[in-house]
Amino acid sequence: MERKVAGERPEVGAAGERDAYEAARRTLLAIFAPDGPLGRLLPGYERRSEQVELAEAVLEHLFAGRPLLAEAPTGTGKSLAYLVAAAIYAVQSGELVVVSTQTLTLQGQLIGKDLPLVARALQAAGVEDFRYALAKGRSHYVCLRRLDRFVERAGREGGALQAAAERLRSAVLAALAAGGEGERRTLGVSVPPDVWAEVAGDAEDCHQKRSPHYDRCFIQQARRAWGRVHLLVANHALVFADLALRAAGESAVLPKYGRLVLDEGHRVPEAAMRYFAASVSIERVEGWFREIERRRQSWMEDVFSAAVLEEVRGHFDRLVAALEHVFLALEAALFPPSPSPSGFSGGSPVSAGERPAERPAVFGEARPIEGPIAVPRGDRAAAEALLQYLDRLQAAEGWEEPTIRGLRRLKEKIAGVVALLDRATEAADGTTAFWVERTMPPGAAWIDGAIPSARARWLSLHGEPIDAREILAPFFQEVPPVIVSATLFPDGRNEADRRAVADAFGLGASATALVLPSPFDTASQMLYVFSRSGPDPREEGAYLAYVARALKQVLEKTGGRTLALFTNFAHIRAVGEMLRPWAEGEGIDLLLHTPEADREALVARFRATPRAVLFGNETFWEGIDLPGDGLVCVVVTKLPFANPADPRVRARERALRRSGQDPFTAFFLPEALLRLRQGIGRLIRTKDDRGAVVFLDGRLLTKRYGRRMIAALPPARVGSLDALRAYVPSQTAVTPERQGAESTTGDPSEGR
Repeated sequence: MERKVAGERPEVGAAGERDAYEAARRTLLAIFAPDGPLGRLLPGYERRSEQVELAEAVLEHLFAGRPLLAEAPTGTGKSLAYLVAAAIYAVQSGELVVVSTQTLTLQGQLIGKDLPLVARALQAAGVEDFRYALAKGRSHYVCLRRLDRFVERAGREGGALQAAAERLRSAVLAALAAGGEGERRTLGVSVPPDVWAEVAGDAEDCHQKRSPHYDRCFIQQARRAWGRVHLLVANHALVFADLALRAAGESAVLPKYGRLVLDEGHRVPEAAMRYFAASVSIERVEGWFREIERRRQSWMEDVFSAAVLEEVRGHFDRLVAALEHVFLALEAALFPPSPSPSGFSGGSPVSAGERPAERPAVFGEARPIEGPIAVPRGDRAAAEALLQYLDRLQAAEGWEEPTIRGLRRLKEKIAGVVALLDRATEAADGTTAFWVERTMPPGAAWIDGAIPSARARWLSLHGEPIDAREILAPFFQEVPPVIVSATLFPDGRNEADRRAVADAFGLGASATALVLPSPFDTASQMLYVFSRSGPDPREEGAYLAYVARALKQVLEKTGGRTLALFTNFAHIRAVGEMLRPWAEGEGIDLLLHTPEADREALVARFRATPRAVLFGNETFWEGIDLPGDGLVCVVVTKLPFANPADPRVRARERALRRSGQDPFTAFFLPEALLRLRQGIGRLIRTKDDRGAVVFLDGRLLTKRYGRRMIAALPPARVGSLDALRAYVPSQTAVTPERQGAESTTGDPSEGR
């Protein structure tokens, strides 16, 4: 792929700034030189032109204060590129740079591997005292004041709780004496989740400077340390939590920073929308009262005496009773009479000629709210009565700031219940997706639904923004971002795609788009095998049987070391059941991704088991790294179109139609293409890797949009399954060779 740069390259400002930039650029080029610091620190180091180009672009945009969208394929060395540039800028400018990722895996790589190397390289280049740190949310740290309360309560109760509290207290005191960080993972004792909930840092129960432990507070120590570094690593959720607190005028999580680098950048709009989502359920409201009843936050001890608690209990009981009627009315309006736990129900057209098949969710049912719904709204009066009572409590004299703040936040949560129900049932908000989920709790039976109060507790109401631009645009105007990803654009060669992605981030024409070529020779390293004659994926029974037959043929060639990418858990289960008897007879492990499965444990088992095939759902299409002979074949069982029955997708589709756009062209196709490129990217991770991608969805060849998708993929040889022999490192075949002449169709489902 050729390099593509869209948008004007930024100009660094005044003469002094240009001089500083040129000096920084010289340092950067010296670090990446073949005989430079990286060459001396990394055995086998080779200067990569793509890596240096990315590093230069990042440095230039940091100095200019202009946004950059950069696609740097696997093998570019993107993390080292932007870290070196960000470190040089931060040290020279004195301005804090935040680097944010979506996954803990990448965070661990940056902190444990890449940044120590960057620090050594900078020192070797004459840049001294580069400092960095990892920022975490306060719930990772023990709160000394809350620990005191827990130890006191445990002492009153005695027994095992008291023993556990004393062990934890001893570990924390040892951490204080040793200058430890107070993180749960570093305390050296196992802390059960229920105990940790009592002692962990909690924004709603923070006394800040009024705490007797403020000077030695682990959280405050961490924040003070973050303010002394040049570069701070965080995650997207923490960045948006900080943004929300600043917007509300509250104490921020992160120190003030002027530049932001977002890796795994394709996940940023989704992360923003998910963070600013809202939900309500009876269980959540009852949980608020349980916290009050247990005085889980210290300010509650002063406010909720026994008499006050009984008054509050009555108000909460009336609110919960009203919400039961609301949720049962929502159920009657949105769900059919017979509950079915099979998954998302319904569907919606995507385009006149093409509808991506539905992807059911196993966690329950979800139904969108797409118009006004008449439901009894007794919750308004009940909530108003509770709010008025809390107002009277707050009006009492003598409350300290933590108590006033705690009451204010409790009132905001209660008012938020009514506000979300108002917005959802009136359906006048075209910028938000609203839906109701019905989820049967573990251990329950569908017959329990005969009890209305139980059935109401299976329901929850959700609202989520459908367009991240309103969140991101004002944020990025204040802090210009550098957004990096291995796959950021559906088709980086397409100018319209580049503009659409910039617009999705709220950046518009202000951003530069940089698309770097892959450093790998995929045309010689990778084989594509396309299916022509398989059934239409919407003919589910026939298609799944075809997928099972095709996978058997693939595994006969590979002997394992194969990743099969699916689009829903139900298909994984069905194909796994069809294939299991044969696989067991051949000694091949079927590793099936289920909703309960530990993703990292599955990957580790796959890596350690050559004769294995891994069936992965959505999260396996990206973010796993299996270089070398551990993975020789990726099978794409179906094109990864978004689920048209997902309420968020339906709301997005309706909004696009209202604006005069075709949802298939504007949303479904580019999203599927981006995900397809991510899935294929699992295969070739180094310049020595070889392997095949087998596409079982014939729509790539039979539909017009399929040609566009194929054109956007990395170049590769096209052949039949028999050609796989030349791309798979030798391993004993699963069964004796029964294959005939090479097929010209490349269809793995056809007999040889």
